[in-house]
Amino acid sequence: MVLMLHSVVPDLELRARLIRRPRQEIGESELLRLISDARGAGWNLVSLGELLDDPSSPGDRLALTFDDGYRDFYDHAWPTLRSEHAPYSLFVTSGYPDRTLFHVSLVVEDLVKTHREIDLRLPDGSRTISCDDPVQAARSINDLLWAAGLESADGALARYRESVTDYGLTWDHLHEIASDPLATIGGHTVSHPFLDLIDVEQCASEVESNRERLRFVLGVPVDLFAYPFGRHTDAVVDSVRAAGYRAAVTTQGRDVAADDSWLLVPRLCVESGKSFGDLVDGPAGAPGTPR
Repeated sequence: MVLMLHSVVPDLELRARLIRRPRQEIGESELLRLISDARGAGWNLVSLGELLDDPSSPGDRLALTFDDGYRDFYDHAWPTLRSEHAPYSLFVTSGYPDRTLFHVSLVVEDLVKTHREIDLRLPDGSRTISCDDPVQAARSINDLLWAAGLESADGALARYRESVTDYGLTWDHLHEIASDPLATIGGHTVSHPFLDLIDVEQCASEVESNRERLRFVLGVPVDLFAYPFGRHTDAVVDSVRAAGYRAAVTTQGRDVAADDSWLLVPRLCVESGKSFGDLVDGPAGAPGTPR
């Protein structure tokens, strides 16, 4: 079974969010409890590579994967993973350490808390959003950015770029993480686009450039890939294969089966407020069952 996570933050910070994103963020205590409960239920935590090397063995193996490459991984997830000796894969969008991307949801939340209004420069014109109601403002801004395409977010919020926090990992962080024997570094594109909505050449560039950037800067193998948003088509899968990836993970919410394509490996999403038992009692089944 492969689990998908994104951000891990302090419990108090999670409770203070204007907008909860349970499929995107869990608390530190939830990660620790997830690992403890999984082991207590008889699951063995292994690297994703180890799980894929022998898919026909009984289903008592569990791989943890983290998408995107946010700073909170270094600050909050990584210490727990090391203290628990839990292997993990980190799928990195290279635009974060290259500082060409920022964490849109958290930047928007910061801005609506500190500004009376936000001016957005969108492809179809400018919009001014009042922050009298920060929650509604955050929702409105996020909706507009999603509608415009997340690749437009940097330009839309350009005037605030120097004043906002960078929530992505740096290359220095990634060098430290990549040296951890528990770590596997994987690719996750340059800019986290919808790969199924861009042309074949752009898709190939996103996939290949990301892999080469990670390999060059970190000096480690990068053989695993995660599809942004889980979105893929046959052409996207072909691009991933052509880039030299051994395997790729999706967001399809079920356990791994022996006959799955290694370029379409399913994962179950860990959600804040839900226990490991909720995952196992769902589509994953119980450990020890051949899959």
